[in-house]
Amino acid sequence: MRQYKNFPNFQNRKLLSISCLLAGSLYLAYILIGGILRSSPSASPADCYPAGIYLVGTEIPAGEYVLFCDSFLAYFELTEEDKTVSDSVSPWSIVTLKDNQTFYMEHCHAVPIGSAGKLDLSGGGMFKVGLHLPAGEYTLETDADSPLGYGYAEISENSTHQPDAVSRQILVKGTAFITLSDGEYLKLCCCRLKASP
Repeated sequence: MRQYKNFPNFQNRKLLSISCLLAGSLYLAYILIGGILRSSPSASPADCYPAGIYLVGTEIPAGEYVLFCDSFLAYFELTEEDKTVSDSVSPWSIVTLKDNQTFYMEHCHAVPIGSAGKLDLSGGGMFKVGLHLPAGEYTLETDADSPLGYGYAEISENSTHQPDAVSRQILVKGTAFITLSDGEYLKLCCCRLKASP
């Protein structure tokens, strides 16, 4: 069984995804009610793919995309040869699409990563190191309004959302420290980052 450093209490990634999905749902509800939902960067209609189902390479080009949540709860699935990966989108995620995959989005839209613009680093989401934030040392802080009382951070080698792409998982209770390298992906749920002094 794969061991995750700094994360002894949760060995089942599905349980982690469900917990993060629930926490993200509650957090999004709080944001929507408060009227401070961070809006997605503007993109031309040609660059924006609405929720739906697509055959990659035919109906949507292969490549890397940022998925922006359009509603209370968003979700995507990628299927290839009867193998499916899925994840929540809160408030955005990054995904790599490959030819001949089936790509399904619900309550979100996709924008090519090169057209997505800057992402708000003040809260949760998924970020590409070297593009959205520089490599370096960071302090993670639990959101004061986290419905679970802690945060979750996941560092991956790519944006395929395959389980073996995940290199580190961290439960953030108060603060935690991480070092990020160019090309890595950081997913934050109910926590945020700031540059270490």
